[in-house]
Amino acid sequence: LSGAQRYVLKLENENNALRNGYERMMQKMRELSSEGNMVDRRLVVKLIVTYFQQNYSSDVLDLMARMLQFTDDDKRKVGIGQGVLGSMSSWLASIAGGETHDMKESFDDKNLAD
Repeated sequence: LSGAQRYVLKLENENNALRNGYERMMQKMRELSSEGNMVDRRLVVKLIVTYFQQNYSSDVLDLMARMLQFTDDDKRKVGIGQGVLGSMSSWLASIAGGETHDMKESFDDKNLAD
């Protein structure tokens, strides 16, 4: 074989190796996306921005937790599912235009009879 033919053969071998690697990676991506393990980065960015723009909206946080499949421990760590008063204070704060934290403190000091 001439030098040029050896070079072409070498390039063809490299091309085949790269193609095989690419096909394996594409198959892996298809498997992961079909299992629901992939989340669009742009969507996560939008949710995080919305979370902060809406004064730490519990609705947005709940949605992120469902999409990212938070464990119960993960939810506890970020304060999701803290009971009816936590949800009610968030809802009332959104209507009143106030801070959720302030309203939650005012509810925490009272019982339902008050």
